[in-house]
Amino acid sequence: MYFGLGARLGLDWIHSQLQALQSNGNWQAVARAGLRNSVFQSQRLLHAKRWPAWPPQPAGRIETWVTANANNLAQWERMQADMRTAGKADFATLSVGAEALRRLTG
Repeated sequence: MYFGLGARLGLDWIHSQLQALQSNGNWQAVARAGLRNSVFQSQRLLHAKRWPAWPPQPAGRIETWVTANANNLAQWERMQADMRTAGKADFATLSVGAEALRRLTG
């Protein structure tokens, strides 16, 4: 479920952009680590809040959740499409993405 949810939300792209993000100095390295931690924490929270006690049969559960959260996910997907269109993401872009993902955990 955890990885299926991440794939469905396109978090693989965010993770790869964070990995490729160049840090010029200690503060940017700390900022990049903080962004990476924020994205992983949001993914863990989404998983734990949505499926804490469900039986381990992921088939259909992610799409059921997607349907129930269509408005929030549509906003997330539009924002992520804009980030992808912009090309290589920078600190500002990834900060906005991490915050938008955190709002999904609501």
